[in-house]
Amino acid sequence: MVDRIVATVNDEIILLYDLNQTIKPFVDRINESDYPYEKKREMLFKVREDALKMLIEKKLTAQEIKRYKISVSQQEINNAIERMKKTRFITDEELREELKRQELTFNEYREKIKEEILREKLISLEVQSKIVITSEDIKLYYEKNKDKYSGKKKYHLRHILMKVPEGA
Repeated sequence: MVDRIVATVNDEIILLYDLNQTIKPFVDRINESDYPYEKKREMLFKVREDALKMLIEKKLTAQEIKRYKISVSQQEINNAIERMKKTRFITDEELREELKRQELTFNEYREKIKEEILREKLISLEVQSKIVITSEDIKLYYEKNKDKYSGKKKYHLRHILMKVPEGA
């Protein structure tokens, strides 16, 4: 047997190879650790379970993105990378060095950014389509929380008397 199916997500499959590739860095770290055999085994099981859940979630997300025909332009990816560099105060060279340390190519990094943007767009679409706030909802909320939004009178003036200089 070359490979086997570990999960089926609608009509798509997740192979054991994909799962093993996903968990490889974690497995290496766990195997290098000084934990007892039982603890390592428990940790490996947990990592495998979490990774499988993540892969299933990715497949479901990809299917929904495809269903809604959500896309991302190259400019959106470029803008996201530029925003990230500005917020972290890093240069292009520093970014490439960090990617090299993580054993990622710049194109693989761009692909990850694209996946993140697609996921954000899907979540936004799903959440925004289900949230409907009517004027009636706003009025009802205001009436229930009137004390938070209404100002309290500190002074109530009836008469103000002032001395006016002569010739004014």
